Amino acid sequence: MSECTVLGLKEQLENGEIHLVDVREQIEFSGERVTGASLLPLGELVERHEELDHSKPIYVMCRSGVRSAEAQRRLKALGFANVINVVGGIEAWKREGLPIDRG
Repeated sequence: MSECTVLGLKEQLENGEIHLVDVREQIEFSGERVTGASLLPLGELVERHEELDHSKPIYVMCRSGVRSAEAQRRLKALGFANVINVVGGIEAWKREGLPIDRG
């Protein structure tokens, strides 16, 4: 399975043409998130996967990387070819001192 670090994600976000999907719950996402991320909770992934663009790489993240790894497996099973798990999730993003949207 494909993975990247939060620094790799930052670089990809700067280059554009990716879809960053946060698979945490609404309450978590509302509190803090990476700029440009869209919310698609893990529990809704199967029902709402058609909202995602198959033509762009999909980077999935959560709090620590566990739920996003599961999201990656589910999306691959649904036919998505280019799904990358962000190792360490938003906690790793914050440890690197990268910018967070809050509230």
